[in-house]
Amino acid sequence: MPAFRARYFLVLAAIATFTGDAKSAPPERPVLLAQQSPAPNRTAPPPDASWPNAANTGVPAGTTLTVVEGNLKIETPGTIIDGKDIRGCVQVLAAGVIIRHSKIHCTFAYAVLSGGFTGERFLIEDSEIECSAPDGKGTPGTTAVGDNTFTARRLNIHHCENGFDVDLDVTIQDNWIHDLTDDPQAHTDGIQFAVGRNVLVEHNAIYVIGTSAIITHPTSMDGVVIRNNLMAGGAYTLYCPRQHSANVHVIGNRFSRALYPRGGAYGVWTDCHKVAELRDNVWDDTGQPLAGQPIPRPPRD
Repeated sequence: MPAFRARYFLVLAAIATFTGDAKSAPPERPVLLAQQSPAPNRTAPPPDASWPNAANTGVPAGTTLTVVEGNLKIETPGTIIDGKDIRGCVQVLAAGVIIRHSKIHCTFAYAVLSGGFTGERFLIEDSEIECSAPDGKGTPGTTAVGDNTFTARRLNIHHCENGFDVDLDVTIQDNWIHDLTDDPQAHTDGIQFAVGRNVLVEHNAIYVIGTSAIITHPTSMDGVVIRNNLMAGGAYTLYCPRQHSANVHVIGNRFSRALYPRGGAYGVWTDCHKVAELRDNVWDDTGQPLAGQPIPRPPRD
């Protein structure tokens, strides 16, 4: 069993003691070996002001934060958390919860875990989520936000292994996902789909040295739109469903060469010719369209 899967199951076992349930591991995809590709550009400039970046995501400048020590478990519907510096992990178990203008620092499993309720989605916005260890490096085995029934917008996410882990009923919009852990044992993804139903991923900037900017489930995707995002890095930058996809749309995305000359170490995407709609996707630096046909894996360098 690859190391990342073994660690993932250990994390899920720990979460199960807190939530009473565990979920399946994300789809397994090949992890790139360093000698197979050019070295990434680790000094790539952030996106410009038309995209999410440090200036227009996270806690707004001038916000005063009140420190909250320890983990939070939110079980009261309609709870609003505003202007907090949460030094622990957050679990949302009630409808209509809002977290805004806050910072969350968590180094175990999920920084924010939403699910186990019905009704109005959990909303998290204009906040910063980090999973950095005391040495300042990213923490393997951590995810910023998961799993279902939430909307996330204008988040600044960094130093986690994964930005998002997605099941169903999710909107991810206007977020800056960057500087995730590139530990060699990690399976680092900007957004990973453990299921993938009724999901909108729109106008995010995702820069990843790791496995992918976005990695999808091979068979369970339905009602998914990946639209108008700026993506860079990964082995392939975007992994589309490799076996089956119902109602999956990949539209108007821009692929950057800021980290690798091919977008990702191998290329911009794989299996995307199989989705229901693939159009208007371009190279960010030139605007040159990316064809809808499969992009073959290049030879080893």
